[in-house]
Amino acid sequence: MTETPSIHARINGHLNAQAMAVLDALGLAAPDAVRLLFYRIVADQAFLVELSVPNAEGCSAMDQSCRTMMNIHTGRMRSRRVLQTPTT
Repeated sequence: MTETPSIHARINGHLNAQAMAVLDALGLAAPDAVRLLFYRIVADQAFLVELSVPNAEGCSAMDQSCRTMMNIHTGRMRSRRVLQTPTT
């Protein structure tokens, strides 16, 4: 028989009680809710609250932004105008 990984998480007692009440009303157990969450994350390739894995273009833009901010912070860039220039 294959071993199924398990997840252990610490949850605030009040939050847990509230969530369990909602899940109970829906007829779901906590493991079912976590399983559904994981299926949804895989199917959508995103988290339910608009968090997603950035694509190559997004990663490149974030890297460039970090380099620009570091250059400004370290004084290697004379003008901050680059941050105010709208991109097309």
